[in-house]
Amino acid sequence: MGLRLYDIMKSPSLTAVKKKYQPEDMLADEERADGILPRVCYGFSKRGELVCIEGISKATPFAPPSPPVAAYATEEGFFYYGEDKSLYRLTSLGFSAIKSFASAPRCAAVNTETNKRRPLFFDGADWLLFDNAATAREGIPALFACTHYERLFVWDGEKLRFSSPADPFGWTQGTQEAGIVYLPSSLGEVVALVSMNERLYLLRERGATIFRAFGDNRNFKAIEVQFPSEGVVGKTACCVGERLFFFASSGLYAFDGDSVSLVKGTSFSAEEASFADGRYFASGTLNGEKCIFSYAVKEGRGTILHLNAKALSPFGFCEGDRWLKIVEGEGDQPLERVWDSGLTLFSSSSARKMLRKLSIEGEGDVSLQIYTERGKRAYSASLPDLFQTSLRGRRFGVRIVAHGQAKIQWLEVKFLDY
Repeated sequence: MGLRLYDIMKSPSLTAVKKKYQPEDMLADEERADGILPRVCYGFSKRGELVCIEGISKATPFAPPSPPVAAYATEEGFFYYGEDKSLYRLTSLGFSAIKSFASAPRCAAVNTETNKRRPLFFDGADWLLFDNAATAREGIPALFACTHYERLFVWDGEKLRFSSPADPFGWTQGTQEAGIVYLPSSLGEVVALVSMNERLYLLRERGATIFRAFGDNRNFKAIEVQFPSEGVVGKTACCVGERLFFFASSGLYAFDGDSVSLVKGTSFSAEEASFADGRYFASGTLNGEKCIFSYAVKEGRGTILHLNAKALSPFGFCEGDRWLKIVEGEGDQPLERVWDSGLTLFSSSSARKMLRKLSIEGEGDVSLQIYTERGKRAYSASLPDLFQTSLRGRRFGVRIVAHGQAKIQWLEVKFLDY
């Protein structure tokens, strides 16, 4: 028979340990070397306490007729491209198919002859202008396209082409008409084309080519800026005020046209991104799990939301068969908020411990799981509460799931070290 609890408590080799963790000890921070660092933390933020943030709401009640691949929020409404290779437009009656494309088209806003700003869809071969109706237009091969001043600029993978002034479909070359510019670079392939702050940016794998293009062809010129990180993900490039946000191999960056700054270093692997309502959000993976990285720009606050999202746009994103958008607070479909420490030593290297009690000071309803390599305990409670566990092990984990709004002010563990 093993030692009884009474014998263990009386043993002279036992040491009673009490540790109290404040919210700043409980938030994920890759630079911290101590404290109780969570393996998972999403839907929580620190505002004096650890509080619930970020919910979701329905962007539209209509389900997509075909699983989405890409989405586009334009001045002519919301469009998406499905796995059935059709482009759909959202109407008051639901989604209506417009045209088939061989692959997911890109979208650029252009000024038409009627002086209206309309969405132009292109897939490298076919061009479609949505001007009250879907009108096929004769185009040129294009990987990326962007309106800058009065011209449409197109990158075809080899050279930058620009249209005649005030005519996005005029490609006849002339002194002050359309033209071609070759922009060889050692900074890698072009991954995005963006107009911002009176300049045109060819975002590349390791930097950017900055192209100044006004009305006169003779005034065109280009310079290059190398970025401190490689692996720029073109689909994450978004204009955020007067800065260009994008993900690269070592995290989220902001580029003001002159210098690049690291906004958030993270191991999050981004795939695509969008910006809406003061929030930059990107879909991707973290530790092998599909999720959304949401960054509130004004507050400088990043949050991980565990959703398998795709087809991001300022309109929202698709998750399963739902079109959703991120909102402050709970929204009409609250997300599960989870904080999980993973297995931790509680800063004690002892081979054997007994976790006797865990206290959580706060407000709201939570589910709690306390676990070791050998077992676990599960509880439901309204905070504040004290949990008697008597779990043995070397490493322990704590998982807190908030139901609705909740606030955690501190967490305290009491264990025997022997």
